[in-house]
Amino acid sequence: MPNLEQIKRELKKYNFAYEENVLPVHTNGHYFLYGFYEKGIAIFALRPDWTIEEGALLPWGDVLSLKVKKSLLFENRMDILTPKMNISMKIMKSTGGCSWIKENLKKLENLNYYQNLSFAFGGAEKADDNCAASRAGQKKAQERENTTEIVETIYRKMTEYTAAPMVSFELEEGDAGLFDCKIGGAYYVPEGEHRLENSRTGEELYLLAQVNFAQIPHLPDYPEQGLMQILISSEDMYGCNFEDGYDQTGWCIRYYETLPERAEKSCIREPDWHEDTALPMEREVTYRLKPTEIVQTMPFDDVNFWPAADTCLDSELRGYLENDDVMDGLCDMYEEYMCQVGGYPFFTQSDPRSADDGEILLFQLNSVKDIMWGDSGVANFFIDREALKNRDFSHVMYNWDCY
Repeated sequence: MPNLEQIKRELKKYNFAYEENVLPVHTNGHYFLYGFYEKGIAIFALRPDWTIEEGALLPWGDVLSLKVKKSLLFENRMDILTPKMNISMKIMKSTGGCSWIKENLKKLENLNYYQNLSFAFGGAEKADDNCAASRAGQKKAQERENTTEIVETIYRKMTEYTAAPMVSFELEEGDAGLFDCKIGGAYYVPEGEHRLENSRTGEELYLLAQVNFAQIPHLPDYPEQGLMQILISSEDMYGCNFEDGYDQTGWCIRYYETLPERAEKSCIREPDWHEDTALPMEREVTYRLKPTEIVQTMPFDDVNFWPAADTCLDSELRGYLENDDVMDGLCDMYEEYMCQVGGYPFFTQSDPRSADDGEILLFQLNSVKDIMWGDSGVANFFIDREALKNRDFSHVMYNWDCY
């Protein structure tokens, strides 16, 4: 998968210097890079591997108006009107495998950054209303408005029916306490218990994440207190058995309902790292987890989306779910969370659950900051709701996938 330097080299081939005013955009499954500079807008069509297929220049003199609209949740929209066409693109905030977007995520999330690309060209009102191209542009604009209304109606009804509370975590750099919510680092083992190992290889497991439920907003059926630890193996698949996600041979999950005020040194474990240690993060990676409670809508890649849609949408609205533009619009409405407890999962491939499993998301960790699951993947941990109520973590499904 190309990285920032590869994209820079691609742009250089077309004599376009890399600057911060290059935006990745897409529409109807086609991807582009838009570059803004003194001559106009350089538009580069991209192949699936993010190499440039061809480029073209749209001079400023041909641009009647340029508007950037902030969407409700996810991707913002850019509309460019010329005498011959009406261009509408979605500005990408995140795409798996594209390092350029990840490195510039903060700027792409800043609406003011987009606004300074909105130039006062004038002349749009003076365009010939009888121009066929103008009429075509108006028709397309009306179609977009209709599609937007349909998308928002579907999203609103799905939200009313499927809204679920969850806790989203922001990853903060710096050391965390032994019993704090965190990613990586040392972990607690009660006095008298053995170190946690891969039962096949005998290798000590490494802490992936832990959640102190007393430090986060309470979710229905989840513990109000206690410490949950997830530990994984240092091997290619990070201890995951893709044939049997419940197999805890190469990983484990522990829950301690009560904790001591302080831990003896003998109760603190931090496994050594070796040359062949393979984990989703490096040894020095430790993040504190800052919790925020959020209400989440079921996304369309959830295994229960279609049964839910059959229940809460009428036949006309369900029919629109076969429309690519509508589904594309729904994609834009959903927020992708980097780390969470509860709510609905995110996948780069497909949901490993069956619709009748009754399993809910216990914990999820996406590829974020210095954490990388394969090629920009995500790890999910699922648990039966009744087992969760009973604080029984012996039958948890572990799965991760990537692009």
